[in-house]
Amino acid sequence: MNKINTFEAANVVGGTAQDCVYTYESIIIGSGRESCRLVASCTDKKGNLTQSFADVDNSACSVIHYDILVK
Repeated sequence: MNKINTFEAANVVGGTAQDCVYTYESIIIGSGRESCRLVASCTDKKGNLTQSFADVDNSACSVIHYDILVK
């Protein structure tokens, strides 16, 4: 087994689990054109927030969705 220092351990302890919330958001692009996006907002173990976006059919934004919390 290798010994590691405190800074190396901080990157290991707790793994890499993220808490993510997925939402559908309607945005306006260009000259007033509406677009629907699936937004994944994830927070890592250190509290850093990252977001990723995916284009989805506009009908997804016209329906009420419950946010999905994934741990």
